[in-house]
Parts: sequence; C-alpha cells; structure tokens
Amino acid sequence: MPREYKLNVQGWEKMYAEKRVVIVVAVVFVVCALLFCNANAVVEAKPASTTLAATNPSPAVNRNATPAVEAKPASTTLMATTSNSSPAAKQSSTVSNLTTTTSNSSPAAKQSSTVSTLTPTTITISTNNTTPALNQSFTLSGTLKAGTTPISGKSITLKRVDPSGNWSTVGTTTTDTNGTYTFTRSESAQGTYTYYVYFYGDTYAPSNAGVSVLYS
Repeated sequence: MPREYKLNVQGWEKMYAEKRVVIVVAVVFVVCALLFCNANAVVEAKPASTTLAATNPSPAVNRNATPAVEAKPASTTLMATTSNSSPAAKQSSTVSNLTTTTSNSSPAAKQSSTVSTLTPTTITISTNNTTPALNQSFTLSGTLKAGTTPISGKSITLKRVDPSGNWSTVGTTTTDTNGTYTFTRSESAQGTYTYYVYFYGDTYAPSNAGVSVLYS
C-alpha cells in the first residue's frame, strides 16, 4: 500500500474516533441532565394528620366514644341596679353596681377571669323651702356618701324639670370635705319644679336623687 494512502486512512480513522468520543460524552451529559430534572420534579405529598382526643379511650362494645371539645367560658355581665328609678320629693336613689362585662375568648387551662365592681354611693337632696314665693331664693342641699363615709371633691350636677316638663341643666358644684353640696335657686313663674342632682361616678358608682318645689 502506498505510504501517502496509508497516512490518509490513519488520519480519517483518528478523526472519526475523536468524533465518536465527543458524541458519547454529549449523550451522557444529556442523559444525566434529564435524570436530574426528573429527580427535582418529584414531590412527595404527605396528607395532613388530624388528632382527636376521645373522652372514653376504652369504650364498651357498641358504646360511642365522643371526641373531647375545649369549653370556653361565656362572657360575664353585671347589670347596674338602682333602688329608685324615679325618685320623688326628698327621696334618694342608690346605684349598687355598675355594668361591667368581661370576656375571655381563648382562656388557657384553669385560667380565671376577675370582675370588679364599683363602690356603691348614695346622694340625698332637700330644700329649705318647698313653697317659696315668686323670685324668692331657696337652697337645695344634700350629701354624697359611700355607705356611711362622706365623699369629698366629687362633681354634682343639678337638673331642673319646669312645669311644662322641659329638662335643663342649671348648675354644677363640688362636694366639700363632709361630702355635702349646696345650690341656690329662684324661679319667676308659678308651678311645680322638680330638681334632680346627679353624681355620674368615677371609681365610685353613680347615683341621683330629686325633690319638688311649688311656686305659687
């Protein structure tokens, strides 16, 4: 065989061998890439689990077992009460409690809720003249107490109902060290006037009282 022909054949064989190696490497790379993508695409789905606690873990035959249910305490409400909703002349009205609501929607085990009530108060009112003449001054006075203890420094509001039934606020004052207050009034028209005093409450429960005066 001529030398030049033999060299050409060897060159072609070497070139084909190199190409085969490149093709094999490319195929292996593609196969590995496909396997890697498929491995990442697989996601194992696990169902969520639910646990129920039975009130009777070992029931008798044909006896139902009831899942335990967490009980939440209901809201607690204390309603305000008054001893006299429409006080007449020289009568007092006492509010014994103030409406207080507590709610605990998500209590922990054995957690307790405490409801506090306000200290009840009593207010009185009286006049030094129940039948004054027109334009004659008279006084309205009384005492604010918690039980038998006078309450000082509390704001007292005076309201009036005229003979036509119209309401109006006619004064405010503050109780002194003895828990007493005083208003001075006079009217220019005949008829019966009713005066109410109000303590609206703070750390103490509110209270009110009323008295009537006849102008003739």
